[in-house]
Amino acid sequence: MSASGLTLTRQTPAAPAATLVLDEDSTPTQLARAVTTNPGLQDALAATVHDAARGETALAFRDTLLGAGITQHQEFLADAVVSAVREYPRVEMKQGGVQALLRMLHGLASGSHDAEDTLAVPRLLALDDTTTPTVAVRLTDGFLSSVRRSQREPICQYLAELAQGADVRVVASGRVQLKLYHEHRDDLPVSRDDIAPLAQPPTTEDVETAATSLDPDGRPVQILRQLVEQPAETLSYHELYAEASVSKSRVRQAIADLTEYDLVATYTTGGGKRVDLLNAGTQVLDILDADAGQQTTLDDCVSETRQSPPQAVYSRTATRGPGDARGPYRTAYLDAGRHAAAASSAPDRGIGAVDHPVDGEDSHLRGVSVDTERREVVAEWTASSGLQYVVSGALALASPHVIHEVLGDGVLDQLDDPAEILRGARQIGALSDKALDDAEALRAAFLEWGDEVAEMTSRHHKGEYEDRAQHRGQVMRAAHGLLGSLTHLLDALDYELVRSVRVPRGLDDEHVEEVADAVAHSVLVASAYGVHAGYRHLYEPREDKRESAWGVDVDARDPYGRLLGRFVFVGQRSTRFLDVLEARLEGRDVHEDAPEFVVPFPVRREPSAGALRRGLRRVLQSKGLRVTDAVVRLLGVFAGSLFDAVEALHRGLAPENEHPGREIRVDEARTALASLPASRLVPEEAPSVQAALGVLLATDRPLAKTEVAERAGVSTRSLGRHRNRLEALDVLDVTGEGWRLGIAFDDPDDQRLPEWATGAVRLSAVGDAVALQALDDEAYVEASVALGAASGPPDYGPLLEYVPQLQGWLDALALFASSEPTETTVAVGPELEQTPIQGTRGESA
Repeated sequence: MSASGLTLTRQTPAAPAATLVLDEDSTPTQLARAVTTNPGLQDALAATVHDAARGETALAFRDTLLGAGITQHQEFLADAVVSAVREYPRVEMKQGGVQALLRMLHGLASGSHDAEDTLAVPRLLALDDTTTPTVAVRLTDGFLSSVRRSQREPICQYLAELAQGADVRVVASGRVQLKLYHEHRDDLPVSRDDIAPLAQPPTTEDVETAATSLDPDGRPVQILRQLVEQPAETLSYHELYAEASVSKSRVRQAIADLTEYDLVATYTTGGGKRVDLLNAGTQVLDILDADAGQQTTLDDCVSETRQSPPQAVYSRTATRGPGDARGPYRTAYLDAGRHAAAASSAPDRGIGAVDHPVDGEDSHLRGVSVDTERREVVAEWTASSGLQYVVSGALALASPHVIHEVLGDGVLDQLDDPAEILRGARQIGALSDKALDDAEALRAAFLEWGDEVAEMTSRHHKGEYEDRAQHRGQVMRAAHGLLGSLTHLLDALDYELVRSVRVPRGLDDEHVEEVADAVAHSVLVASAYGVHAGYRHLYEPREDKRESAWGVDVDARDPYGRLLGRFVFVGQRSTRFLDVLEARLEGRDVHEDAPEFVVPFPVRREPSAGALRRGLRRVLQSKGLRVTDAVVRLLGVFAGSLFDAVEALHRGLAPENEHPGREIRVDEARTALASLPASRLVPEEAPSVQAALGVLLATDRPLAKTEVAERAGVSTRSLGRHRNRLEALDVLDVTGEGWRLGIAFDDPDDQRLPEWATGAVRLSAVGDAVALQALDDEAYVEASVALGAASGPPDYGPLLEYVPQLQGWLDALALFASSEPTETTVAVGPELEQTPIQGTRGESA
């Protein structure tokens, strides 16, 4: 007897009772009919109901049927089953009275009844486990990519029900199995462990094989070049179709070829499928260009007559806005890694900062991405001035990328708030009666508003105004209105908005304060008490505007509002910027008639260890891998920031197609770290050490010190000065074979890693080990006494005076030494006369 259940496999089972196919044409009715009319399952059905009835009276068996959910046709189906079993012996049942039963079951599967009726056969098969038929279900990629989700969900639920009485084997490639799990894990009784195991990340040999196998002038390489030209190295299928005159199927085949070599990764968003360039893809282009030189530009390389540009897939070309001599502003789609980094580093309903360099990034580029499953929108832009901050933020959210993905045709059905609340309480603009009745009109209203803001801003830059201050004020008000309206609309649609704002390092104090003022205003606009816009009630200076808002009744037991979405400020001076922003927020006075509610939110000056784990987990889940504590510590210490760590995994690792669901290995974490620039490895270390770490991460064998120095472009003397510290940190291992890192080489069975990455070593013990190995006796005594202070925390001051380069390592390790994130709480609004008994709402972890 085989056991019932649902399993994922890549091997078709031998002699199944039935073989079903799920492809782009599948429907719930089609599947139910296939099951009901299959001869093998009809035989199994006859045997099952007879075995289930053995030893039962007719009345008791009828109760059994009703208890199993066989209640269709006002319980007449249960009577038909009882009658068929009583009148015909098991061996003759199919030829006799069961025919009437089968005809009834066929009718239930015809599509003219509801979904509950189609479950009759699966429930009958589950009555007894003496006979358990094997059902093979061949799953194609077309089922997941072409069939609407509303159709797929009942199909998956039907299979889950069928698996109660049959051994259901879903046969598909590891990649398709993983997609099925990600998209329907709530509908199907499978775990990640059920999915067939993945290929190793591409090795140097794999990359060289891909480079020699791919035609340098062929479509796959053309797509690689298109991707590398994109600031975020990601494009949608629609954009790739629009760039080529060849058929869509040829483009899809080229993408499949690149996926086969693990040069790109594909994933699905609410707006369709996208392609991300992986680190291996960049390496292939480097090899091709090194061999033959890049003989042509991208325009020459893609020489066919092009179709309309990528923006043409939307209703307007409005990814462009005002610019200067360096070129216009534009909005691009963020890759999955950048989305994950921003979303993870911003505290829940709060404000955070990440120390990460942004000065090399294009300040004219805005980035957006939408995760419809998580109901999450990420917008990223640069804030060099107050005007740029608010205009870029508004135009990012009003870009076609966001509007078309979030405000789809069924969006109006998702708005629980009536029009009066959306307009009067939430203060959302652009909501005419027509816009609230027609999704296309709603989209057009916000796109046109964005066009107006872009045009006004362009006139401002060109000096096309009579009064500069007056015109700038008009631009700011229009942009703040657009940004605030879309923020509240996203909240009404249950979308979480994450704003990732790049703060350039070179901003002078005047511009820092100007940007902080603009951000503070947008934070106040993004505050809410229930469905009420907080700014209109607390800070609106215009009396007529306050009077036009709906009145708010404050619950004295719970006078706390909320911040809509999250902010994270990214840059090497982001922490200083938060100091200025906090002062601006706390210095705002409410108007005299303000209702008594406040909006508290956490302000976190660096990502917590939990934020790092969430970011790494997101990226690894998309690749079919699970995060481990050791890898979180390893990347948290070696990578310069959370953004670097997430980017390393996103770009450096290929999807796991053979063993999805397994834990990431130490050697894979090493491969990911090797994809980072050496300058982003332990940023406070000496440049010579960073260069040496980059060399040692990229090798699969021990190297002589002279070879490390030569490859890193540093002197052997410089390496010798740092050797003791690195050995004491358990980062460097020097043996007779040469220098190597204390991290596993490219070997699945090698789990070698520094002892501190296991979590078993205290921070003070790490400091003591460095002091013992790097200092002379007198200095060691001074440092160790401070480290082992009888009272209070260890004092690392004396040690850092001798070994200042240790600071970066200690700061990174300290992230894992404390479970409590470092944050403060800021509250905007009036001072409350009394504190509720239950206190403030819990702060974000």
